[in-house]
Amino acid sequence: MFSKNRTPVPLTKKEFKLVMKNGQYLKRSEGLVKYIKQSEIKYGIAISKRVGNAVTRNLVKRWLRTIIKQKLRLCEDLWIVIIMYAKDNSYSTLDIMVDEIIESTKKNGNLQN
Repeated sequence: MFSKNRTPVPLTKKEFKLVMKNGQYLKRSEGLVKYIKQSEIKYGIAISKRVGNAVTRNLVKRWLRTIIKQKLRLCEDLWIVIIMYAKDNSYSTLDIMVDEIIESTKKNGNLQN
């Protein structure tokens, strides 16, 4: 069932660690996605230094936040952590990745590969 507040909010440090420790995962060439089904929508983003300098990493984070806020409203309630480590990331690549994550959770609820 959908929660009252459909706007995704950032995870706290404690919640981030919980997702990293106990979450199911999806590995992709661009990065790793971990998630736990919960009663609300929350997200966390970690960008490796391999992605580029601080300006590039912040750009990728802004893109991901925008995509997450637009698309996760349509998803079931979960806490999600996206860890990016690939150098070549475009907005469209990140958009497709988030779409695949949402489809995987809708299909069977299990992202493990």
